[in-house]
Amino acid sequence: MPILSYVSRMTSEARKQNMQMPMAPIEPYAVKAVLSTLAYFSVFKHPLRYDELQSHSHFDVLSKNQLNQVLQIAIGSNVIKQSGSYYILGDKSEILRRTIGEENAHQAMQKAEKFSEIISQFPFVKGVALSGSISKGYMDADSDVDYFIITAPGKLWICRTLLILYKKIILLNSRKFFCLNYFVDENNLAIPDQNIFTATEIVFLKTMYGPEAMNSFFKANEWIFNFYPSAKIDVSAKQIAKPWISTFAEKICSTWLCNIFEVTLRKVTVLFWRIKFGKRTPEWHQAQMRNKAGVSKHHPNGFQVKVMEAHEQILQSCLEKLSL
Repeated sequence: MPILSYVSRMTSEARKQNMQMPMAPIEPYAVKAVLSTLAYFSVFKHPLRYDELQSHSHFDVLSKNQLNQVLQIAIGSNVIKQSGSYYILGDKSEILRRTIGEENAHQAMQKAEKFSEIISQFPFVKGVALSGSISKGYMDADSDVDYFIITAPGKLWICRTLLILYKKIILLNSRKFFCLNYFVDENNLAIPDQNIFTATEIVFLKTMYGPEAMNSFFKANEWIFNFYPSAKIDVSAKQIAKPWISTFAEKICSTWLCNIFEVTLRKVTVLFWRIKFGKRTPEWHQAQMRNKAGVSKHHPNGFQVKVMEAHEQILQSCLEKLSL
């Protein structure tokens, strides 16, 4: 049985039965929670501080006493390394890498804020959030700025097409600060991929515009707290102020003719994707290139599967070192 499935099942059963996990010498679920958290961020070579280990802990809320206990044993067993205020599973050079990445993210944030505002002013946009690495306060030199966008019901593909045209024509198809890879409309807020990867991406979304829509999105995805029970979601953001031309466009696009246009744009986009990405299985398209009336997911690199497999391998290795 995969470690993640085992841990999740074990802790959920303990909650249902109101059981107290044994305190001596150390709670196994606490060890797995800490190691799973470090293993996940280790996939990205991203060391964590003490407060982050506690606030990002997987599966269970950990007290400081529990966290201290796990760290003491894991560091003593050379499973976890401590360097200054950071805890890592990999090489200590990852600390410098994180520091540089944080500076890159800080420098990119001004443009990310500017483009978030531009996106929010397009017709039918109801919510805008930063996703991907910048939402976690980190960027490599070759990282893109990713956006998660919520649209009005039944207008996702019109909205997406307008934004793609803006990127291709005005930005000359540059995606460095304008990578549009996930859209949902207000009737399709629940994300079906209930796993550690998707939970992480949702927990770290940085709301930029449309707090009402983003708040509804988080309420529709409360399953994320099964993976991040200590997570605190902040939806404080600017209200969307539409220019008159967007408001006018929204009014004239409420006819049956625009509904036909919406369906046509989706079909054309899906056909383009199938030609571009060749013969892939229906399962691959469902997982990486999901498309339906109210959802557009564009993740052709299959990053989710790669990350989850790497996480599982690192976690298993750590548990074996501790004979768990």
